[in-house]
Amino acid sequence: MTEHYDVVIVGTSFASSFFLLRYLEHAAPTARILVLERGNEDTKPWQLAHRKHSSIEPEEVYENDNLMKGGVGAGALAPVLYGLASDLAGVPTMMLLVAAAVLVTLPLAWLLGPYLHQTAMTQRRQTVPRSTN
Repeated sequence: MTEHYDVVIVGTSFASSFFLLRYLEHAAPTARILVLERGNEDTKPWQLAHRKHSSIEPEEVYENDNLMKGGVGAGALAPVLYGLASDLAGVPTMMLLVAAAVLVTLPLAWLLGPYLHQTAMTQRRQTVPRSTN
């Protein structure tokens, strides 16, 4: 693959969308952006016909029952703080800081990955009812 993108965004969460908005405010008109999203493209007519938002069945989705559920966590606060910091320091500086944070976080995630996967699967087995088919 020889495609080149200036920015690759994985997922369309609120934080990703906020980051993209801030990036586009300062990006060159020729900037190439790739947005990746997991899931199916369920159109509005499909949603209305099937009376649901997604074709992904609930048992195929991991339910997060952590302690932060219902509270204001980093996911809700990060875009606001990132926006304020990028206004003060500039988008390029903030992008470098985010890249540095990812480079520090990734090794830890790789080390904890097997444990977290085992814990998640144990919790899922306890919360998701088995089908009787």
